[in-house]
Amino acid sequence: MWEYFKSLSEIILYLLYKMKTNMMLVSAALLLVVLVCSTASIKTEGFSLLSPGVSPCSTEHPELYGDYPVKKKPGATDREYSNIWTEYPTGKVGSYAQVTNNVKYWKNPNNGSCIRADMCNGIYADKTLDVPAPPPMLAFGEGIRVNYYDSTLSSDRD
Repeated sequence: MWEYFKSLSEIILYLLYKMKTNMMLVSAALLLVVLVCSTASIKTEGFSLLSPGVSPCSTEHPELYGDYPVKKKPGATDREYSNIWTEYPTGKVGSYAQVTNNVKYWKNPNNGSCIRADMCNGIYADKTLDVPAPPPMLAFGEGIRVNYYDSTLSSDRD
């Protein structure tokens, strides 16, 4: 096919012509799709199809409702940034008890770092914690251990 062209400029002009033809076909197809979509019988706009919240709980109760008990009169308190820091969990550095500030079970979602300090302890009451007992430690030679605990997931060793 390339032997019909006399120079490089003729080859470039031929390729540009073919590209122009392909771009015109693609443009025509896109225009057809836009016309079909615009004449469809959709009478609502995009955001009108969305609902603000499927659960009535999202507008009637606080965010952690069900996980923490809500106070009888929730609202702002007289707390300030200068006194909420006392509720931040701390532990001695380097203690043999292995105490850290990584709390797994919270009695209240307030952790001493509320943004808007007057909301600390203003919405949720303390809950009673049901902390499960840790699994028993295996003696050496009883099974496969990973650090302190048994590495198997089933309890069919009885």
